[in-house]
Amino acid sequence: MLLLVFTVTGTIIRSVKIIFKINISLPCYVKLNSNMEQVKFTYCQLVFVCCFCCFTMNYSSAQNKTEFSFKYRDTYFPMVTNTEEFKAEYKNTPLDETWGLWGHNLPKWIPFYIPQDSPVYALIDNDRNKEQFCFSSEELKEIIIKNIKDRKKSYDYYMINPNDNGLVCQCDKCKAAGNTQTDASPALFNLLGELAEKFPNQEFFTTAYISVKTPPKKQQPKNVGVFFSTIEYQKGKPYRDFPEADELKNQLKNWKEKVNEIFAWEYALNYDDYFDFYPNLKVLQENLKFLKENGITGIFINGSETYSALQGVKAGSIARLLMKVDSDLNEIISDEVEKRFPSDTNQFICNYYLAIQDDFAESKKPMGIYSGIGEAIKKYIDFKRFNEFYKQLEKASSLEENNFNLQALLLSATFLKLEQMRYLGMQPNGYAIFKDFEIQVLPETKKLLENLALLAKNTGIDYYDEPNDKISDYIHLWKKEIIENDKTNYFIHQKLKSISQLDEAYSNIKILNNGTYGFLDYNTNWLICTVENLKIQVPHQEIYKKTNQIKVGLLNDPKHQIYFPTEIILQNNGQENKVTIKPSLKKEKKTIEIPLDFNKIDGDFTLTFIRPKNKKSKNAIACDEIIIN
Repeated sequence: MLLLVFTVTGTIIRSVKIIFKINISLPCYVKLNSNMEQVKFTYCQLVFVCCFCCFTMNYSSAQNKTEFSFKYRDTYFPMVTNTEEFKAEYKNTPLDETWGLWGHNLPKWIPFYIPQDSPVYALIDNDRNKEQFCFSSEELKEIIIKNIKDRKKSYDYYMINPNDNGLVCQCDKCKAAGNTQTDASPALFNLLGELAEKFPNQEFFTTAYISVKTPPKKQQPKNVGVFFSTIEYQKGKPYRDFPEADELKNQLKNWKEKVNEIFAWEYALNYDDYFDFYPNLKVLQENLKFLKENGITGIFINGSETYSALQGVKAGSIARLLMKVDSDLNEIISDEVEKRFPSDTNQFICNYYLAIQDDFAESKKPMGIYSGIGEAIKKYIDFKRFNEFYKQLEKASSLEENNFNLQALLLSATFLKLEQMRYLGMQPNGYAIFKDFEIQVLPETKKLLENLALLAKNTGIDYYDEPNDKISDYIHLWKKEIIENDKTNYFIHQKLKSISQLDEAYSNIKILNNGTYGFLDYNTNWLICTVENLKIQVPHQEIYKKTNQIKVGLLNDPKHQIYFPTEIILQNNGQENKVTIKPSLKKEKKTIEIPLDFNKIDGDFTLTFIRPKNKKSKNAIACDEIIIN
């Protein structure tokens, strides 16, 4: 008896037909290990015809092999991309199934009993610092080796990254390896080389980011690679148009000379506002072409773990570009919208999305991946077109209350509309009008907030940005800072001027009394000062005598090195009134009240905001509204 065993693996792309001819005179059995029964043949010439409609055979015919634009492709929108259907159709490589260690997750491998002063951690200012690792540490290497041994049968890729900060170990071993105060590359690549030698069938990567900026001096083993983060070039423009384009090319060239594989870490969203449409697909397509031309063989697209606006359309479109970067993007977007939205809505959704793609790509204005609504308005939002789109979407959604994609898109657009209104204040398309020294909130504003709360409840969408800030907290801030706040303000639109130097990016002093309120996001409606203490001159008005205090809104956001001022000093004709503010370690907004008898004020007065002293940070302060009521 002759037993032929064929292994059938993979996922179907199309029907495959293969003919085997075997000239023998013995009884034959053909068995396919796909749970199909054996078939017995008794004649001399065996002709076996296989027609598979559910599998693709794993055979090495070069002419049947599809050439993708990038070897490694991961579009990370797990709500969409982790489904079996998406993986099959878009040939996406989910990181959870590929990487034994990913991102900045090395701390998860460190046993809980490792003490604070362990040599596993970086030596900073002669003390062990748990916020960073010592990559020359034998203890750390053994921990990593143990974890890889536990996982190597399941995963092919491992990413060994420093923690997400600029700390670099300064122990004797690391300095001997070549570490500087800002560069951890030498010690880290020594470790990667040792791991690559011990595990030749696995691939080891790190990320060219923050403290890993320079390529290693030595040629690395073939199974060592690098993820090149393009975060410094994220301005909403094609890389080839940058003045720094040649610099970027040289960086990639230098890495390519030392490591076998360079993958790019790319970005697809505004991470400060997941509901911003951030229509960067045309720009992204050009940047993918640029990266491919300069030696990049793999792409990871940093999407969002929670819902982001039009995430299915964006994920599908990008995944298709990673397969074939020269594809017709308009055609792809149209197809992806049609797949995901009801037939009577997909046309106006597609038209709007394509239009803002064009506006975004053609605009010369920069817009980074951490931006406020002001940058989005300057870059691509046309109020008239957005409002028309919103009306169509609102009407269509009322007829499709159980369609998640449509309701989630309406939620995104509602949030975006509220942000526009908050930014514009009492201008056209803003949230209020100003009459008789009083801010009068429009009924539409309150209705939109009610709708946002209802949409969040019905869709189960809770968060709106990368730090997982809650929609419910956003609504609470609207109510606390605007809806329920005292609307009287005698200082609105009064003349004031800055006596101190303002930051170039924050030079609009009018933001302090135009009725636009800041929340916990530092990039909308805040005047930020980093260069010196903020000092403003306020002209005295007779109407101020109706009140006896000044209120000032302040932001504390230590992650972004924004702190409460230590003091606010009011000065008038040699007299001064000081208010001391306690420092805070948490992200919060606070309104400070300064008692003042305006009957004793003679002429103009000044307000000075004293920045905290801290040599290790930029010591920024942020103010929104000055209120006299």
